[in-house]
Amino acid sequence: MKKVFKMFLYTNYKKEEEWLNLMSQKGWNLSKKKFFIYYFENDNTSYIYKKCFLSIRKEKEILKSLIMDQEIKIELLCKDGHWYYFRRKRELGNYELFTDYNLEISFLTALSNYMILILTLLMLFFEFTFGIFQNGLRNMIYLGIYIGISLIICVHFIPALKRLIYLKKSKQ
Repeated sequence: MKKVFKMFLYTNYKKEEEWLNLMSQKGWNLSKKKFFIYYFENDNTSYIYKKCFLSIRKEKEILKSLIMDQEIKIELLCKDGHWYYFRRKRELGNYELFTDYNLEISFLTALSNYMILILTLLMLFFEFTFGIFQNGLRNMIYLGIYIGISLIICVHFIPALKRLIYLKKSKQ
């Protein structure tokens, strides 16, 4: 058993998948995850990991369709908040969780709504803690920090947003 503390922005889920797949190739397979702590077991079996964010409303519907689709032979590994971690043996080849446009649109929409919620809560925190919308140099500095953090979050979300726009256009 091996514990690793690692932080990923929630909008950077593809990099987390890549890291989990690299760990699996090295013989360390994810067994569970809590917050920023990953628990690995040493195993010779290599897996391909995928993760997705499911909103409360669509959670059961999407999970049922993903798990019931036994053609891709995926396994639900663990859940951390609204993030679900799936895996499939590497020998079966790469796979996509979403074979349906509607499922992927639901996933990306839930992710974008979550991003808006995070940015709103962050703004409220900065306003109530530092009064960033008041006059004064100190408050302008805190406003700049808030804007910087918001931009970092938004920049990491651009690939997912582009994919959402592409899917919505191609669906029409």
